[in-house]
Order: sequence, then C-alpha cells, then structure tokens
Amino acid sequence: MGCLLALHAVGCADDPAPSEDVRVEVGLGLERFAPVADGDPVELVFGPQGGWHVDLAARVYGAEDAEEIILSFRVYQPDGQIAYPIKRLVDPERAPRSEDGALEYPGAQLVFAIMDPSEVVGEGCRPEVELIIGPNVYVDDRDLIVVDDRP
Repeated sequence: MGCLLALHAVGCADDPAPSEDVRVEVGLGLERFAPVADGDPVELVFGPQGGWHVDLAARVYGAEDAEEIILSFRVYQPDGQIAYPIKRLVDPERAPRSEDGALEYPGAQLVFAIMDPSEVVGEGCRPEVELIIGPNVYVDDRDLIVVDDRP
C-alpha cells in the first residue's frame, strides 16, 4: 500500500513548516521517471559488476525553489532492508522536468544484498523514497513484486 507522509523534524524556530504543495513520488527508471502503482512489477537487473539491482526514480513536486534537496532511496521486505540505501544531494536547477513541471531524478540503482535472484523473484518489496528539504521530510513508497523480466 502506497503512503505519503510529511514529517517536520525538530529544528530552529525560524524553520519553515512543511508545505502541503511539496510531495515526492517513488517510481522506476534508469533514464526517465516511470510511475508505478501498488502490485506492479519491478525488474531485478543483473549489473555489470555481478550484483543484482532495481532501477528506482523519484518525482518531486513543489520544490522548484529549494536551494538543496536530499533524496534517500531504500527497499524493504518484511524482514527489513533488502538493498543498500542510496542518499543523493541534488540541485533542483539541473534536474530534468516532467511535462507537468515536476523535478525528476531517475537512475537510483539499489543493489540487493542477495547471492541469487531466486531469493527475491516473485516476492514483494517496498521501495521508499525520502525527500529532505531543510528540516522537512516527505516520504512515499509502493508495494511491488520483484520479477526477473518485466513484461
């Protein structure tokens, strides 16, 4: 089940409150953002260095004026994290834009901590993206099914 969560971390009194206009969306994509819904497949890719990964992406709305954006990507299974997390400091001015003006961040390759794809293929996983702008944190996730060949 997808979820959207906005948190306000403890900060200075001058820190702005989270904006209802800012949101982040987790998706798939190595070169472009592709939206996903709960239950969709996510392809497990065999990388050139011998590991298995998924290609995640994020779309950010309402943060065009932010000076600095931090994106964190994680993938969970019921037992905990299954992939090595990635954290990126990104420049909103250099990010590609979608047709509706949202900022897009494709190409987050999260390497799974597995020895063989049979450990995860056919199983559920929950990719999560966390957007941090100053003291404000926004989170989105989806429940997806790991496949070895995406239809």
